[in-house]
Amino acid sequence: MGVLITGMHRSGTSMFGQWADTMGLSAGTGPGFETTSANPRGLYERRDVVEFNDRWLGVLGGSWWAPPFVKEQTWRSIDEQHLDQDRRNLDLFAAGFRDWHDKDPRLSLLLPLWDRLTLQRLPIVVGLRPPRDVAMSLNVRNGTTLRRGLALWVAYNRALLRHTGGRDFMILDLPATTRDPADAADRMLTFLRDVGLPVSADTTAMASGMETDLIRQDCERLEGSAERLAEDLDPIYRELADMHGTAQTDTVHRLPLPDWAGEALDELGEFWDLTVQLDIARNSAAARRRWWGSH
Repeated sequence: MGVLITGMHRSGTSMFGQWADTMGLSAGTGPGFETTSANPRGLYERRDVVEFNDRWLGVLGGSWWAPPFVKEQTWRSIDEQHLDQDRRNLDLFAAGFRDWHDKDPRLSLLLPLWDRLTLQRLPIVVGLRPPRDVAMSLNVRNGTTLRRGLALWVAYNRALLRHTGGRDFMILDLPATTRDPADAADRMLTFLRDVGLPVSADTTAMASGMETDLIRQDCERLEGSAERLAEDLDPIYRELADMHGTAQTDTVHRLPLPDWAGEALDELGEFWDLTVQLDIARNSAAARRRWWGSH
C-alpha cells in the first residue's frame, strides 16, 4: 500500500515527502531526490514518476503550468493496455514493493489516472499554502505572472478536491505547520497509521530539524491588480486551511473558478498549444536537414 503526497507547487510537498521518508515509507529504488536552488534539501520525488506524470499531462493536452481540463469520460476511456505497460515500467509496482510514498504536485491533476493505475483510491496528504505566497514563489522561481500563479493555485486545488470522494486524505496547511511543526508531524504520523501504513518517527526531532527560514511566507499583499484577485481566493483558502491536520474521508469540495482565473488558464492553454506546434515545426525542420545531409 502507498500514500500520495501532493498539492499545488511551492506548497510544502517536498517537506512532507521528506517526512514520509523519515517515517519509514519508501519512494522506491529509482533516481530523483536531487536538490535544486528552489529546494536545497531535496525534492523527494522520483524522476521516473515525474516524467510519467508529465507525459500523461501532455497526452491529455497540457502540462504542469497549463493544466488540462479533463472530462470524467476521458479518464474512464484510457486504454488498460497502456496502464499495464506503465505498471511494468514503474518501480512502485514491482513485485513485493510495499509501504511506499509518491510525492509530486502533478498528482493533483491526475488522481483519476492514478486510481486506475493503482487499482485503488490511495490516501493522500495535501500540502496547502496561501495563494499569495504560492504566486510570489512561482514568480521568483519561474517568472510566472502573479495573475497566472493565482489561477494555477485555483486549478490545482480545484482538480484535486474534485476527486477526494471515496478516499482518506489530510490537508496540512504550511503556515500552521511552520507555527507548530511537531503537532503537524504528529497529525501526519497518526493519519498514516490510521490508513494502515507501518510508520514510526520521533516527530519532535523531525520538527526541530525543519528549516522554516527556507520557506518564503506571510506575503500580506500583492502589487497592483493581483491583490484584488487574491482577495477572491481568501475565502477558499480559509475554508481549506480550517481542515488542517484533520483526517477527512469521502469528502468532495467543489471549488468555484473565478472568471479571471478561467481566462488566465485559457491563456496558458493557448500558450501550451503554441509551444507544441513550435516543437513539431522544429522537429520537422531537423528531420529535413538530416534527410538532405544523407542524400
